[in-house]
Amino acid sequence: MAGYCTLDLANFPVQRLVVIVANLLDAIITTNDKLTMERVTTHFDSRAVPSITVSAYLTRILKYAPFSNEVLLSLLVYFDRIANRHQHAFILDSFNIHRLLISSIVIASKFWSDVFYSNSRYAKVGGLSVHEMNKLEIEFLFLCNFDLHVRLEDLQTYGNELLAHATYQQSLVERCIVLKKRKSPEEDHGYFHQIISVSKKAWLHDILSPGNTAH
Repeated sequence: MAGYCTLDLANFPVQRLVVIVANLLDAIITTNDKLTMERVTTHFDSRAVPSITVSAYLTRILKYAPFSNEVLLSLLVYFDRIANRHQHAFILDSFNIHRLLISSIVIASKFWSDVFYSNSRYAKVGGLSVHEMNKLEIEFLFLCNFDLHVRLEDLQTYGNELLAHATYQQSLVERCIVLKKRKSPEEDHGYFHQIISVSKKAWLHDILSPGNTAH
């Protein structure tokens, strides 16, 4: 599929990684929103689906409470661990993704950084009350079983896989643009839908699979 890529954790633009991670999470929640199984309501669920997109939400947090690439990749590891620990009781979807994101960023920032912001700032940035922020932080710690350490090698693996698949996705888009000049709109739409859908399924399987070594 994608060639080998190495993500420079120290120098890779965080905003660019935000876009890559947001695309991954969008694909996950789009898939999970279609599940017909009965969902378990948690403290992370909003009453209604927030109007702000995942990308815009992460960008807002980055702007007003900056975080590092290590923090951003750690939240994926945390989500992966929680999903494997709680199986079907934990499903990322449009109702819980925003609160899970702000909670995991708060915790990962405190774990990885010597300097971080107060919960009152994170609450304001995330659109929550301080009481809610404090409560969600504790809830997330219990979801993680207080297992917050992530080996640098695992962060690098996640980063490399994300970059490789994002690069592959971009190559598919570029191929579709070329093919668009050769096909009718109907034919092009069908081809585009097919290859993007296949690549997304592979992307999700590789990054958030039960057999991931970061668990």
